[in-house]
Amino acid sequence: MILLPLEIIRMILLDLDMLSLSHLRSVNKTTKQIIDSLPEYHLLHTHAADILRLLDLTQCTHHFSLGQLYQEPRHPRCRTCGDFGPFLYIPTCSCSCFACRRTHRQYCMAPIEAVFQRYGLSLDNDWHRLPVIRTLDFTGWAYQEKMLVSMAQAKALALQLNTPRAGRWRARRRRDRSRTPSPSRYSEYWGSPWRLSATVAFPYYDPVSRSVETGVYCLGCLKYWEHTKPTTQSGVSTALEDYNEAWGTTRAPGSKDIDRAFLVQDMPEHFHDCPDVSRSRRRVRIARRFGLPVGTTFRISAESEAVVRRSNWLKK
Repeated sequence: MILLPLEIIRMILLDLDMLSLSHLRSVNKTTKQIIDSLPEYHLLHTHAADILRLLDLTQCTHHFSLGQLYQEPRHPRCRTCGDFGPFLYIPTCSCSCFACRRTHRQYCMAPIEAVFQRYGLSLDNDWHRLPVIRTLDFTGWAYQEKMLVSMAQAKALALQLNTPRAGRWRARRRRDRSRTPSPSRYSEYWGSPWRLSATVAFPYYDPVSRSVETGVYCLGCLKYWEHTKPTTQSGVSTALEDYNEAWGTTRAPGSKDIDRAFLVQDMPEHFHDCPDVSRSRRRVRIARRFGLPVGTTFRISAESEAVVRRSNWLKK
């Protein structure tokens, strides 16, 4: 391999998965130096070492090439909705946001036995066709390994292999094309408990500034949506009920921002619509000195450098 041009060597190494690269590094000193000199390899081990370890623990390292893992941190947006995506969805090696991971059907995960039984796939012949996430179940007294697969990927594989159940789905789709699709009860029951089991925090790398961002959160949205949640029927709420009720207001515009991550550069735009900022603008704040009122507070616009008084906001 060392007789090839460096450009060809680099292209070959970018197509190898991290497990193969690890084995190749141990061959001799020359291959170790070549791999360590790759900017892509150095970047991942510098800023995403925890992700690489997690991929190794879940035994998914061999599914993704170095080039795939390098390209995804350079994409700041969720592949589903376009918001900032600070998480990596392991089965597809794609960026996602918390809101989509929690609610979107394509991120449902479930044990491989149940999924394959539902979609008519064979555990003996088809399991190697999908990324299998091995994770520990900490809900019981004893640790138990769970083997999870993406329900969306399993369904796509069943349609590709044209299993008997896939034919029934196609017929049902043609029959129900005019109806409004409803979420599967199976997806809701089996997919929800393991939704976040295949997700890991993933930083965004800006190649222009050569900086890394993990995302920031709006404290105003957190306070607004947590403090304006409806009361429980029982009157006594648990932490989980509090959280679900705060998230249960997602039909209201902007309520998903309670757990939405932002790039720092996107925060000024968000403040235009932040409900807590809008609420604070409607309040008249009195400046005090030595306990005595000395005037009404105001803000200065960064764009026009003009003084914007709170009384003017109220008139608008």
